[in-house]
Amino acid sequence: MKREQRQRQDAEFSAFVAGSGRQLLRLAELLTGDPERAKDIVQSALERAYLHWHRITGDDPTAYVRRIWFTANQRCDESRDSDGSWHTSFGCRDVRSDNLEHDKPSVYAQTSGNRDRSVVASFYLGPTPSRIVAFFDGKPTVATIVTTAGMKGWTGYYVVLPPMPTGDPSAHRRPAGPAIGVYDAEGKLLAEDPGTASDGSDERAPQRL
Repeated sequence: MKREQRQRQDAEFSAFVAGSGRQLLRLAELLTGDPERAKDIVQSALERAYLHWHRITGDDPTAYVRRIWFTANQRCDESRDSDGSWHTSFGCRDVRSDNLEHDKPSVYAQTSGNRDRSVVASFYLGPTPSRIVAFFDGKPTVATIVTTAGMKGWTGYYVVLPPMPTGDPSAHRRPAGPAIGVYDAEGKLLAEDPGTASDGSDERAPQRL
């Protein structure tokens, strides 16, 4: 690469980071609930974006970075050990796993959160959806869809909800969590991940919006 091209690329990339870096970090913190892990994810994604900057400047760089999070940096069902290391629960699924259902549209959900909010962030395998909606105690919340041309056959999403009730462990109830419904442009249900309402009953996505 010529010196002038390198200087122009560096200037464009620096302007992108200055304009979007804070937003990217805030989104990463929202999705992970861990500021330190969020910094690592953003740093890694920006490093990869810089290496491919000559190919993505004509597209939306922010969308490219978000796609990196879902393809390379998503750690599903992880928790941090006392020594600071991360481990993944048995049966964890992410978009690269070989234990997914590919014969029909399928949606997966991974929930994290704290006393202020809950965040569901995962992916859907199937035709590009029109909407992805979380339902908890009958209340719908539309998710933010994360997709670009490079995400063939799958769609990332996240949705921010109020904190989930913890319940009484002695009641032996399933943890409360939303149902996730994926819908086409006509409002028809394409795929569902059932949830559990605050009273312990089944939470289901409606067949049509």
